[in-house]
Amino acid sequence: MINGASGSLGIYAIQLAKYYGVEVTAVCSAQNFTLVKSIGADKVIDYNEEDFTKTDEKYDIVYDAIMKSSYASCKNILKNDGIFLNNKKLPKIEVEDLLFLKDLI
Repeated sequence: MINGASGSLGIYAIQLAKYYGVEVTAVCSAQNFTLVKSIGADKVIDYNEEDFTKTDEKYDIVYDAIMKSSYASCKNILKNDGIFLNNKKLPKIEVEDLLFLKDLI
C-alpha cells in the first residue's frame, strides 16, 4: 500500500513496485485515480471517502510517502511480518536490496 500515491515519491514507488511484480493499493484523492491506475496501481482508495487504516485488508508493506500516518496507526493493516516505511527514517536502498520484493509475489 502506498499512501500519497499521486505525489512524486508515490508515483516512483508505484512504478518500482510494479517493476518487481508487486500488487499495489494506492491511496490518493479520487481526482488522481486515473493517474495512479495508468502507472500500474491495482486498487485505489480515496482518502476523502475511506480511512485506509480501518480496512480488514492486510499488507506486506505500507509506505507513507506523505508522512501523514504512523506505524501505530497502520500496524493493524500490516501482516505479521509486515513493514511500515515513511520518508523520515527511510534507509538508503540500493536496487539489489529490493530483490526481496520478488519473494512477496
